[in-house]
Amino acid sequence: NIIKYPDLIDQLYQKIIPREYCRKFGQFFTPAFVADFMVSWGFTEDVKKILDPGVGTGVFLSRIARVLKKRNMDVELVGIDIDPLLLNATYIRIAIENKEILDKVALIKENYLLWKPNTKFDLVISNPPYMKFHSYDRKIIDYLVSKLDLELTKLTNIYALFMVKSLSELKEGGKATFITPSEYLYTDYGEITKKFLLDNSSLIALVLVGLDNTVFENVMTTGLITLIKKEKANPTHEVLFVNAEGTANLELSVLDRGKKILQRKLDPYNKWLMYFFDENPDQYLNKLIPLSLIADVDRGIATGFNEFFTLDEKTVQKYKIPSACLKPVISKAKHCPNYDFTMSDWERLKQEGERVYLLYCFTLDPPEELREYLSYGEKIGVPKRYLTYHRKRWWWVEKREPAPILVLVFSRERMRFVYNKAMILSLTPFHLIYPKFSDETTIKALLAYLNSNIGGKIATIYGRVYGTGLKKLEPGDLERLPVLNVTELTRDDLKLLANLFDELCKASRQSESLEEAVKSKIDEAVLSILMRTSNFPKGLLKFIS
Repeated sequence: NIIKYPDLIDQLYQKIIPREYCRKFGQFFTPAFVADFMVSWGFTEDVKKILDPGVGTGVFLSRIARVLKKRNMDVELVGIDIDPLLLNATYIRIAIENKEILDKVALIKENYLLWKPNTKFDLVISNPPYMKFHSYDRKIIDYLVSKLDLELTKLTNIYALFMVKSLSELKEGGKATFITPSEYLYTDYGEITKKFLLDNSSLIALVLVGLDNTVFENVMTTGLITLIKKEKANPTHEVLFVNAEGTANLELSVLDRGKKILQRKLDPYNKWLMYFFDENPDQYLNKLIPLSLIADVDRGIATGFNEFFTLDEKTVQKYKIPSACLKPVISKAKHCPNYDFTMSDWERLKQEGERVYLLYCFTLDPPEELREYLSYGEKIGVPKRYLTYHRKRWWWVEKREPAPILVLVFSRERMRFVYNKAMILSLTPFHLIYPKFSDETTIKALLAYLNSNIGGKIATIYGRVYGTGLKKLEPGDLERLPVLNVTELTRDDLKLLANLFDELCKASRQSESLEEAVKSKIDEAVLSILMRTSNFPKGLLKFIS
């Protein structure tokens, strides 16, 4: 019954309208508990003009209409959307809640980013569209750059454009609250967004929701509520960081807890995820160096069609593919459940019938023995796929050298850096780390740090965190990842960490409790080394030069 439960409009819309249509316009709907929290914070007695620049189905304005039914307030509501379907849904929703205020509501069909208001607002409240840079006309960025006099990268997600434009339309002292993905806390385009917010407002609070559960249906992203006041932050102003995970019903009382950081101390070029965790590894960062100073990073091999380019033993025998055209490979993250990968592990996977060979042939003309298999590939359309079509020879996969250290691109509880003892190739479920040293003890010492709880927390901060607790590391994240400068450690410290890493490899093959016990020992060793490490690593200038 929509009359009794207007929030059913969201569910009805999502059932009727194809998902592809919603994605085209960046439409992801706000959960009721998030909308209630944002309205409770933003809509106060002094608010007279309210703007929702991406009104959607009207979840915020309808809740304000509900409040106005109980209060005698003279308030103007403006909702903008490019989609007339959503504007109609908003009208119906407001009419259900409080039809008496419809003459105070302006619903405008327009692209908000090109809209020119003739007034300023007391409150902006919004769930802006979520569209990556390649999904909208990037000439809009040029327009906003000239209008707002700021720099913007053309990789900016559209929700960040809504945030910065909205600030220019607030009255001095006005408030804004947004529910968005948390991406701007750690992406490159987010650095510009954060700098703009720091320079042009007082950030009141950042509330992280959906770290372990998705907030937006069908979107694997962590939600972030940003609370802003348009006024210059005074030197003592503190920004509140709240991790509200596990809170089914957000109340304003959540703002009584969390971590407070002076706004003037916030660096837009740092990753702000660190401020949401109870244990802040920030204290260690000035004792660490970027991984790029002691190692190179690359992506795993992209084949263009794993089902064809990776083969099991049975297929190799069937087509009599010569060994010179094959390389051992790790093709899936599940094939590598421990902290090291050996040739015995590879042999076991081969015996189990897994795809453990990679077609790896770079001759201009394929050998006679390979042609039957390539003909099979042509029959199933492999040469017409995107990556294969753009190669000089469609069967030439990317060339890589085996990397001593493999990193899982995606992880949950166990973010793992794996010692590739077998020294075999790997595909895109892994990133590749090539240390700039070959000493095995030093490599193991680095692996011990990377797999410590301390290293894991820092890697979480420097990576990306999505809904349901999914963590992701990009090559750029790894290059910037702060690590222990193992090239400056004493031989005794290196041996200690290397031995502990060997213990960790054995423990992970036995039980989770043993693994955690060894990790605790690694943490103790890492902390001991960090306490003896100067704030500016002695070897840093050597690597930079």
